[in-house]
Amino acid sequence: IADFQTVAQTFTVGLGGLLSSVEVQVQQGDIPDVPTGDLVMSILPTTNGAPDFGQSLGSVSLPATTIPPFDDFASGPFVSFDVSGLNIMVSPGQVLAIELSYPTGTGSYFIYDAEVPIYAGGSAWISNPFDGFIFDSGRDAGFRTTVLIPEPSSLVLLGVGTLALSRRRRLA
Repeated sequence: IADFQTVAQTFTVGLGGLLSSVEVQVQQGDIPDVPTGDLVMSILPTTNGAPDFGQSLGSVSLPATTIPPFDDFASGPFVSFDVSGLNIMVSPGQVLAIELSYPTGTGSYFIYDAEVPIYAGGSAWISNPFDGFIFDSGRDAGFRTTVLIPEPSSLVLLGVGTLALSRRRRLA
């Protein structure tokens, strides 16, 4: 990803709950392309399987200094973006996209891909605002997501508390 470029990857949610983290295989660019700005991740809705670049469910960023420096083209390490603070609840079958952008600074980031599509129903997209094009690259980005699933006992306690509160209001 060079400055002002965007890469997005669509995926189908497998488990319902709170989207907690997204890990992406990424490294800083090599000398002289060492990045000077934050790498930004946004979670996007999709329309007909394509990222809806005009919408965002929320964004987080990581400073360049927290992303490993370039060491090889073989495969990048996974870097974790904590998205739990965005409070994005997901449900099985929902199609979302992660968007990685580099809006400020100079240099670049390497986002590793599988060279072949590996996510069922997913696709990787590249956007370049200077040339005005967005296209499906046909190469899935290396990433994984974590969803926190509420435990049944927590749901029961929440239900009992709500029931008790509503009963108390009726009595008052």
